[in-house]
Amino acid sequence: MNRRMVLPLSLALLLIATILVFSIFLPRVTFLVDVPYSKTVLAVQRPKLFFSLLQSGYILNVEEVSLTTEPGQLLDAVDERSRFVIASPLVSSKLKNTDVPPYLVGQGRSTDQAGVFQRFWLIDDETMLGDLKYPGLLTALVGDEDVGRFSQYFPSDLVFIKGNDEIDSQFADRMARTLQDRKVMTVVAPSLGSWAIPLLQDASMQWVVPAEYLSMIPPEQQSGVLVPDLVAGVKALFAEKDEIYILKWRMIKR
Repeated sequence: MNRRMVLPLSLALLLIATILVFSIFLPRVTFLVDVPYSKTVLAVQRPKLFFSLLQSGYILNVEEVSLTTEPGQLLDAVDERSRFVIASPLVSSKLKNTDVPPYLVGQGRSTDQAGVFQRFWLIDDETMLGDLKYPGLLTALVGDEDVGRFSQYFPSDLVFIKGNDEIDSQFADRMARTLQDRKVMTVVAPSLGSWAIPLLQDASMQWVVPAEYLSMIPPEQQSGVLVPDLVAGVKALFAEKDEIYILKWRMIKR
C-alpha cells in the first residue's frame, strides 16, 4: 500500500471506531416521530442536530412510528438508553391522553396541547419570519389570506395575498404577470395551495417554504427551507429552560 495512503486511512478507521464506541456507550436523545415529520422537518436538520448532540455527549436516535399504532404502544420503540424522548406534533397529540413519562418532550402549536407533558415545545407560527432577513427588492411574500400576518416583514408592494373571490388559476395568472413585471427572483410562501402549481413551471423562480412543502419544489428552485429550530430546542432542554419552550424558526439555505 502507498505510504501516503496509510495515515489518512488509519485516521478514518480510528474515527469510525470512535463513533462506534460512542454509539454503544453514550446516552441517547430519541426523536419519536411520524414518517412525514421525519422526512421533512427532521431530515433537513439531522446532520447539524447529530453533531450538536455528539458535542454534548449524546447520540441522536430517530424512531419512526405509525400513527395507526395504539397510543399506549408508541413508547415501546424507545431505546432504554434515551435520556430524553422528543415527540413530533402528531405523535404528541396521540400521547396526550396517556400516562406520559417525565423524560418525554411534547410538541404542538398551542399551549392547550401541553396538558400532560412536563416539558413542551411550542411551535409559534407568528414568529416564523420575524428574525429572518430577505433581500428587499427581489423577494415577495405570496399566499392565502393567512399570510397577511407576515406582511410587516416585507415591502408593502411585494406582498401578494389571494383574494377571497379569486380562484386559484386567477391568482396564479396574476402572480405570474406581476412577479415578472417586478423582476421578483424569490418567493416566500408560508403555505402552498393549488395556485402554486402553475408558478412552479417558471424554472427561474426561487422558493422559500416550510419543510413540509419542500417536496413540491424542484431541487433547483429551492432557495431555503423554514423549520422550527430543533438544535436550539435541545440546547434549551439541556440547560433546563422553561417547561414550555417556544421553538424559534430558522431558514436553512439550500
